[in-house]
Amino acid sequence: MALTLLQWNANGLLSKQAELRQLLVKCPYDLVCIQETKLKQQHAFHMPGYEIIRFDRDIQLGGGLLMLVKDGIKYMPLTNINGIECQRIEILTKCGKLNIANVYVPPTADIDPVNYSSLFSLPNTIIVGDWNAKNKLWNSSYENTRGRIVEQLLVDNRFVVLNTGQPTYQKHDGGMTHLDLTLVSDSLATKCMWHVLNNSMSSDHLPVVTSIDSEPDLEFTSLPRWKLTKADWCEYKERCKQYLSDTDLSTSSVQDMSDSITKVIQCAAEKSVPQRKARAKGKCKSVPYWNDKITETIYARNCARNKMNRNQTAENVAEYKRLKGVAQHVIKESAETHWHGYCDTLTSTTRLSTVWNMAKRMNGNGSNVANKHLTDDAGNVVSSNREKADLLASKFAEISSTENYSETFRKTKRDAESDPRLLEIMLNRMSITGF
Repeated sequence: MALTLLQWNANGLLSKQAELRQLLVKCPYDLVCIQETKLKQQHAFHMPGYEIIRFDRDIQLGGGLLMLVKDGIKYMPLTNINGIECQRIEILTKCGKLNIANVYVPPTADIDPVNYSSLFSLPNTIIVGDWNAKNKLWNSSYENTRGRIVEQLLVDNRFVVLNTGQPTYQKHDGGMTHLDLTLVSDSLATKCMWHVLNNSMSSDHLPVVTSIDSEPDLEFTSLPRWKLTKADWCEYKERCKQYLSDTDLSTSSVQDMSDSITKVIQCAAEKSVPQRKARAKGKCKSVPYWNDKITETIYARNCARNKMNRNQTAENVAEYKRLKGVAQHVIKESAETHWHGYCDTLTSTTRLSTVWNMAKRMNGNGSNVANKHLTDDAGNVVSSNREKADLLASKFAEISSTENYSETFRKTKRDAESDPRLLEIMLNRMSITGF
């Protein structure tokens, strides 16, 4: 199973989150990297089935980055690079670690080769984003300074550009060009597939999908469960007899005997009792107000955009802009109509929890459980359940250690433990106070 990554310059995310959510319902990509979110700290943004990593601008207008990591995928945030609008994470896959960088270079910004070379320093790296760079290497009609700098960075760091020549940016007067890039380490180039989606989702950029032949390492929230109602108990009984007769139980260790019997029971159950598979965390669900009218207006808008690109007349440009606004209006109107209709059904006996659940569904709220790597004191990643349990036990022992108490308390404790009479008095006081 390949890891899928969607990159998209949203040019303002809040007004387009319904379309993005609907896309993720149909195609639940593992990672989503978004540029130009234009979100501020006071703006709430939720996406069920994904953990959200935001990088908002504090003062300047525009810009902003956001990453969506599918629930169950383990990752670790990496330090951002000063002077670059970027965010970086490291994710675990069956084939090792992958480093993902989400980048936005404003049209008026310069690219400092020394500073940006830090993005290319880690192995197995995928860099996605809007670079506002022109170069014939990715089929631009002309080259600019930023494009030549990016090309040199590719050569110096042994990176490959995955772009196939498909344009990704929709010009306001018709026609398209190339701004969004996907850059990968040369060791990953042959493992990747790249294509552009023909649906701008009301942005001026088309989404780009990259598939990497590397299965993500998932963190399951549930363990496999036995389907006892569908078990073949006769087969289970026979297999227990067979495995027990083949097992040497003549051992002096009670623990070894217990382990052997447990293994027999486990093996017999696996052969005769079906199991439910372990499941990852929740998935993205469609907004409750999505309807056929929204689907039809979006289809009409996309058809108008394709017609405008084929024949760039003033009439086609105006029609596309009109239908683009109509689609946005229909989505907003459908959400308001659905909410008003739901509110009309409420009575004095309606449970408050059902109202809150609908409000959460409308806004896309959901549980947002972190999938970040656990690391020990040395910075090593802790992945297996046994390692996590050992780390928890060691931290609990460290926190509970008497070394955390003051010397006065430790002296009193030693005196009490060495004097039976004082210890008895303290125990009596504890029993009186209820401890």
